[in-house]
Amino acid sequence: MILERGKLISAVFVVIMILSVALAKPRAGSSSLLPKEVVQKYCQFQAEGHGITSGGWGKIGPLVAWSDEPGWDTAFVISDYKIGKVEIVGTKAMVTVTYFVLGVDSVEFIKSKRKEIIKFELGMIDGRWKITGPQIIPHVKKEFMIKHSRKLQLRARHKERRDQLEAEIQAIIKADK
Repeated sequence: MILERGKLISAVFVVIMILSVALAKPRAGSSSLLPKEVVQKYCQFQAEGHGITSGGWGKIGPLVAWSDEPGWDTAFVISDYKIGKVEIVGTKAMVTVTYFVLGVDSVEFIKSKRKEIIKFELGMIDGRWKITGPQIIPHVKKEFMIKHSRKLQLRARHKERRDQLEAEIQAIIKADK
């Protein structure tokens, strides 16, 4: 009986050890992503407008090395972006992104059709690829910026602000024409 009890205790101990190792493994997310995938997710979350709201940090934060974002009052409105060249050397990487900028949205929208090329630097931090720089102004797709501005417009208390936002929305709509 003592021998069997000892085997049972050993078996339970082994199961506990296996479970603790399995649970300690990194979960899906930024930990298992390659540099290109980290930048792709970052660009996607920025394009969806997560960089212009404080609630968006939960998506962007795990992909970057910095601990916080400034309270941006400006955003670039884009039609799209394209992930380009990827260079990896040891624990450092560089991923080039081309943004197709329609304009700048601040107090009002200013049309400025152009391409912007940004080289994101990444480093291996605690076993995960993270963007280490540069920390950029949000680059938001046109449809998400319009949606965001519509929400602001609905919450605006003053007619002047609602009118200002409507003018901004109309300028964004016409930006790629």
